[in-house]
Amino acid sequence: MARQIQMRRGTSAQHNNFTGAPGEVTVDTDLNTLRVHDGVTPGGTILASRDEIATQIMPGSNYIELALGASGARYTAPASGYFTINKAAGTSGAYLTLLNLSSGIGITTDGYQTGAKYLWVPAAAGDTVTVSYSFSGATAYFRFVKAKSYMA
Repeated sequence: MARQIQMRRGTSAQHNNFTGAPGEVTVDTDLNTLRVHDGVTPGGTILASRDEIATQIMPGSNYIELALGASGARYTAPASGYFTINKAAGTSGAYLTLLNLSSGIGITTDGYQTGAKYLWVPAAAGDTVTVSYSFSGATAYFRFVKAKSYMA
């Protein structure tokens, strides 16, 4: 007969008030992840999920072309990867901002030079990203680039 291993488990609140034994692994049922304990730190250390790890991996070669909407439009990441845009500034002083509203990670142009601007922002599956701009020039591309997956 196969053996079954069951670890201690609990909510995030329960974990935050729990100091596990050194090397103990427990299951956080709110976050659906594991925590590793050192016998000292309440709550232990939360291990990253697959999607969190994938957002730290380099962009892959598969991408989805997106239609750029009005400034301030929102987009949802279909998988873990990166939103990227290449847009030209028609006038000096124009700006282009790409912001992941879910993680708070974003980037904006300086707005003082005309020419093409390239921006990249990481996103986990389901994250909401907004693009704000005053650029009047052409958009060479706006796409979502899927992250390379090194996991089976």
